Amino acid sequence: MSMRRVLVGGAMLVGVAGCGPSEADARAYLKDQGFDVTELRKNGKAFEFTAKKDQDICTGAVTITKGFGSSSSSMTSSCKRDLSACKPGASEACMNLADELYDQDPKVFPEAAVELYRIACDDKAARACTRAGEYEVIDKNWDEMRRYSKLGCDLGDGEGCSRLAKAALLGEGEEKNPDHARELFQTACEKGSLRGCRSFVGLVLDAKSPDVKGALASAKKICDVKFDDGCAVYGIGLFMDKNYTEALTILEAACRDTASGKLQGRACNTAAAILVDGMGMAKDATRAIPLFEAGCEAKEALACSNLARNYEKGNGVPQADAAKAKEYRAKACELGHQASCSR
Repeated sequence: MSMRRVLVGGAMLVGVAGCGPSEADARAYLKDQGFDVTELRKNGKAFEFTAKKDQDICTGAVTITKGFGSSSSSMTSSCKRDLSACKPGASEACMNLADELYDQDPKVFPEAAVELYRIACDDKAARACTRAGEYEVIDKNWDEMRRYSKLGCDLGDGEGCSRLAKAALLGEGEEKNPDHARELFQTACEKGSLRGCRSFVGLVLDAKSPDVKGALASAKKICDVKFDDGCAVYGIGLFMDKNYTEALTILEAACRDTASGKLQGRACNTAAAILVDGMGMAKDATRAIPLFEAGCEAKEALACSNLARNYEKGNGVPQADAAKAKEYRAKACELGHQASCSR
């Protein structure tokens, strides 16, 4: 600090120079705020800075005003994730950073994330290619979606195969091709995509001449890991294959499981039908009634219709009940069972 003497009207005043905020003051303030400064420069009364904070890179400006015995400060800053670890040849780092950005909001696919996935894809990271393809769906860039998804599929990522299959099934940028879609979904399943397995099984079981046995292994795979409505699908497949004993076990469990989704009611109704008709076992209408009730509650029209029939005949219930039969028949009609509407 330097001293400056000035003579004014015979009196001597002493001024203090160099007591304003210094770069050291700015660095000390930023350190207290948790910033690790990498660059600092004076711009007018403010100090502009670049700094690291946790895993972010931040830029901003800090202003410090100093007086006799007091000081004040203000700061503005903007931070973003430090992505410098992602570079060609560092696919794992790119994937970790991209996944972190991708997972921040399930409704938004950040552009920064797709750039990282593309770098990792160039290094033959299969899942990165699939994710890059997923991004292209947003603006319906179907050619690029197929290019990246095929890279992912060819490199071993089942989800890439599954995305190609979905495009073939729905005709996204190409003619609809259900047969090719089924083949791709099967490949996706073989490469570990549970979504691919579920779609493959669904297409097979819904076919006019279903190859049920060919779908059961994939159906069992998704049931074993409780994927989505996989157990309801597996149980229906077993029923179609006339393996009624095992089907009943699987379907009763699926009837109680809300994960069965839209197939929950069908699982209940099919299990009850096995019991009422004695398929592969002794008839047990009493055990079937709660399953029909659960199916009807889950808005399965056939279950409501079957309940009406059993109440009408007094089958599996304490006694015939025409009022109950009418009630369930009306509900079946309401749910779209046309035969119930005409009675």
